[in-house]
Amino acid sequence: MTRQDMRVRIAQLLGLKFGDGAYGDPFSMDNALNRVCDEFAGPGMDCYWVSETSDVVANQAEYCSPNMYKLLGAYWLDSTGAWRPLLPTTPQALDSISWYWRNDPASSYPVYIAFEGPSRYVIFPTPNYNLSSGLKFEGYASTNASGISTWAGDSTVCPLPSWCHEAIVYGAAIDTAQSMLGSDMPADAAKAQRLLPILEARYRKLRGQAESAASTFYQDVVKVRLNANWLGWIYSR
Repeated sequence: MTRQDMRVRIAQLLGLKFGDGAYGDPFSMDNALNRVCDEFAGPGMDCYWVSETSDVVANQAEYCSPNMYKLLGAYWLDSTGAWRPLLPTTPQALDSISWYWRNDPASSYPVYIAFEGPSRYVIFPTPNYNLSSGLKFEGYASTNASGISTWAGDSTVCPLPSWCHEAIVYGAAIDTAQSMLGSDMPADAAKAQRLLPILEARYRKLRGQAESAASTFYQDVVKVRLNANWLGWIYSR
């Protein structure tokens, strides 16, 4: 759904007509949509899968993917233009691979990636070349970092998966209905009071379905990586 599709759907659920109090305040609906999108694309829901790149910098071993809270894959770009996986490890494990890795001079292409903190990684060996977009990270990101809450344009499709769009609509409709409770128009307040239990019950069901779909997708991703000898490596904040 586009942002406008979601606004229209909210208006339908609340029985609003163009020009009605809540429908006449699109910013209120947009704020509600942004809040629910933030919730769905965060830890616990795992609905926003992203792939982002970073430049390789000669003599630099530390890198980060600030948008992600759960990393499921990392790759480096070889001279043929193919993405090759970095092997997951830890700083402690690297000590057994190369006791001098912390002071290792730049020498070649990377082989390992180790986690030093939230969204902060070190690659080894340290690359001795520069390459634009030479590293790729894949995993789950939050909206606050990646900008889903500010997806622009009425005709722009919500970047979250389509299977959670209806749940987002119901979550935003609940927010909008709750704002109507304080309306100085008794009819709007009464309507909101009547609709809230129905909206909340439907939202719980749709949210559960979205969580189930996200879990299935996550399990499939991990299964693919296991089948591809990816060791099922996962790092979460």
